Amino acid sequence: MKKLLIILTVCIGLFVVFYTISPYKINMVCFGDVCPDNGGTYLLYKKTYSKQECISRKGEPIVGFGWSEVYAGCSPNIFLSKFVDKLFN
Repeated sequence: MKKLLIILTVCIGLFVVFYTISPYKINMVCFGDVCPDNGGTYLLYKKTYSKQECISRKGEPIVGFGWSEVYAGCSPNIFLSKFVDKLFN
């Protein structure tokens, strides 16, 4: 029991350290007033990049349409964002 508690504590500690130093965040995005049908859960950079900066970094801009075109942020890889969306929805 004591060994399991130590292993669990180490795993939680590693997760917290990884989360704080990771350049990514998981964010739910809604485009317009129809959510979650017109949106989803995406893996985005923590730092805010413009659409042009995102493309120059070889990222994938997350763009949707509400009342007009909405730029939600920059994803490092659209495959990872789709994986995160499937994982959380």
